[in-house]
Amino acid sequence: MLDENKDQRNHTLQKSFGKRVRDLRLRNGLSQEKLAFKCEIHRNYLGSVERGERNIALRNIYAIARALGVTLPELLDFEIGMPTDAATDAAPEKGDSKILP
Repeated sequence: MLDENKDQRNHTLQKSFGKRVRDLRLRNGLSQEKLAFKCEIHRNYLGSVERGERNIALRNIYAIARALGVTLPELLDFEIGMPTDAATDAAPEKGDSKILP
């Protein structure tokens, strides 16, 4: 049971981080392909980061921040939301966010 909760928290963190990357990418008017090129990572990898499927390495987080023109604290400035419905990939409601313990 404890491992399931940890896995769920990690997945929620990854999804929240991926949403932040996607939001900043779109705000900068970049396609996944263009951002991936600027980061020197594969576009499929970037897509999996945005979907919350990757436990991304720190060096790649740094590369994404640089490519987006933001600092690491700015990139990591997000609330950790509740898991989203995989079928709709809907964002959590405003009141449905929480900070991990």
